[in-house]
Amino acid sequence: MITNISVRPYRSACNASLARRKVRRKSLAISPPKQLQRPLAAILIGVLLVVAGTSQLFSWQIQRTQQMLQQVQQQQKVLDDLHMVLLAKRAQLTSESHIQALAGARLELYVPAQGQVHQM
Repeated sequence: MITNISVRPYRSACNASLARRKVRRKSLAISPPKQLQRPLAAILIGVLLVVAGTSQLFSWQIQRTQQMLQQVQQQQKVLDDLHMVLLAKRAQLTSESHIQALAGARLELYVPAQGQVHQM
């Protein structure tokens, strides 16, 4: 019989875990090669400038639209006030007392008194 053929030296569990911990992990950050750093930086700056310019244009357009909206609101308020004045004037002109006074002054037409006989 052959002795010690399948026997291995004893290794504790602590040594195995230390061996696993020593494995070097690769970093997740990927840095571009030095040849591409300048062009990538230029492209990035260009994109940032385009985004900033576009946002500035949108900001100007929004401000201009807000100014136009304020002008329209002011015009609407003026028109509403004028409308109220015209409604009051129409109510005054169409009142019965005003029509009777105007008919009497211009056309010499008067409302007959009660019991008065009138001919046509």
